Amino acid sequence: MRTFAKVAIGILAAFGAMQLAGLLLLLTRGAGPGTVCMVYPVMDVPSAAGDARATVENHQCGEGELRTDISVSAKGLAAGGGQTVFSARSALVRAGSYSPLQLRVTWLDESHLEIRYPRGVNPDTRESRVGVVHVNYIEAEGSPP
Repeated sequence: MRTFAKVAIGILAAFGAMQLAGLLLLLTRGAGPGTVCMVYPVMDVPSAAGDARATVENHQCGEGELRTDISVSAKGLAAGGGQTVFSARSALVRAGSYSPLQLRVTWLDESHLEIRYPRGVNPDTRESRVGVVHVNYIEAEGSPP
């Protein structure tokens, strides 16, 4: 039994070392602190009464890392920007061409926002509520109109 315990501890230690090495590689090569990100506004969608707003932006951090973020700002939330409710890898870049993520952002009323995104997109962030604003997500067939 002691040999089995030594082998198990050795395997766990090796696995932990691989995890640590992967984390260090991600921090040194990924879009970590110190990486310059370019932000490109895509659209600003106000609610009918103008009390809330959804802002879509594309972010490019480092080489080839493109993301699309949607943030919501509304009365009663902290000033100076909105809270991110949706974030996903956003584009395909090949041989100088750019194909952004196709989204449809619609205010159903002052407190309900609907976000449609193409099937197959795996958002990293999907918040369902920001203050009084409820956010509904719909994975659409193909590209949203």
